[in-house]
Amino acid sequence: MITFYIILGWLGAINLITCIVYRVDKAAPQAGRWRIPEAILLLLEAIGGTIGAWFAMWILRPRHKTQSGGFLFRFFGIFALQIAGIVVFFL
Repeated sequence: MITFYIILGWLGAINLITCIVYRVDKAAPQAGRWRIPEAILLLLEAIGGTIGAWFAMWILRPRHKTQSGGFLFRFFGIFALQIAGIVVFFL
C-alpha cells in the first residue's frame, strides 16, 4: 500500500513540475530568454508527466507545442507506450 502512495506522490509532483516547465517554456521568448529543449519536455513526459504536459498544451496555454507535428508524434508515441505499459502491468 505504501508503494501506491509513493507512486501517486511521484505522479502528482512530476505532473505539476511538467506543467510549470511547459509554462516557463512558453513565456521564455516573450521575456527574451532561450526556450527549453524539446528533449527535456519529452523526458518529463516520459517519466510520468503526461497529464501535466497535456494540461499545459491544450488547457493552460492553448496551442503550445501543438503546431509541431514532429513533437506531437513523439508526445503521442510516449503516451501510447505508457498506456501499453499500464495494460501489460495489470494483465
